[in-house]
Amino acid sequence: MSIFTGLYPQEHRVLPPSTVLSESITTVPEQFQAHGFRTAGHTEGGFVAGGYGFSRGFDEFTDTAYRADTDVERTFDRGLDFLRSLTTEDRFFLFLHTYSVHDPYDPPEQYRSMFWPEPPPASFDSSGENLRLVNKGELEIDTATVEYFRSMYDASVRYVDDVLAGFLAELETLSLTAETTLIITSDHGEEFLEHGKMAHTQVYPESLYVPLLIVHPQQTTPRRVAEVVESVDLAPTLFEVAGLEATPSVSGRSLVPFLAGSATEGYASQGYSEVFDVEFVRTIVAQDRGERYQIVMVEPEFDPVGPWIRDRVTFDVDRGPVR
Repeated sequence: MSIFTGLYPQEHRVLPPSTVLSESITTVPEQFQAHGFRTAGHTEGGFVAGGYGFSRGFDEFTDTAYRADTDVERTFDRGLDFLRSLTTEDRFFLFLHTYSVHDPYDPPEQYRSMFWPEPPPASFDSSGENLRLVNKGELEIDTATVEYFRSMYDASVRYVDDVLAGFLAELETLSLTAETTLIITSDHGEEFLEHGKMAHTQVYPESLYVPLLIVHPQQTTPRRVAEVVESVDLAPTLFEVAGLEATPSVSGRSLVPFLAGSATEGYASQGYSEVFDVEFVRTIVAQDRGERYQIVMVEPEFDPVGPWIRDRVTFDVDRGPVR
């Protein structure tokens, strides 16, 4: 939701377990739609289900729940169907989201053998629930199994790379690459006991350092930016690339100067992240250039239904929006 709004979690307030984005906050697709862009979003449900506010601003939107890593092919095909429906005059915003690089680490067989040619270790159910039990110390996991899951994670990355390559080839076929800005990123990385836990529940580098690739038609020289940037910077970047004004409340800053190689003096090279785990223990981390400051704030009396949530609609995955 920080990517969709350009706001930090404490600003957009879409926090676990089930809060919905306030109607007073405008999302990126709503901005594009309001300016005449055709908009489409295709996700794989979970915490990117439409009911949390993600479906707002889309002419077409699906959130078919993840069932297998191969769902990414269905999701990207839906995106291609949308692109094929465009006319030459249409400007568009397309959002595609997949859980394929994610637990339960289950890539197609041909990719498994690329990264783990031996038989897998003893069976261990890598469901999210089991990983949570590992993190709570209620279930043991051995080193070989951790390394196997790490390899399967890498295999999933390779698999999605290949699916993405096919998607980009189709963009070429549709003659869209010369006038389309493409952004590839993730909302989090993954932990494999580097700091004692699995999955993505802590604000350490393995969860925070995510890929961010921006391909712009006028960017002919590859450029790697050393500054610390944030996910909240994507919304104002998209607005500037499209020639739209960012909403005044956006906390992020446009990355377009970095694309152009312009002087970026005054750009505060600082990043901020936070997480509320299922027990509402709040952890925040800040990084300024090469130095990282980790601050852990444990709030045992934190009220998940505090005054800023009490008057808001909440969303139940099975029941939909509820009070």
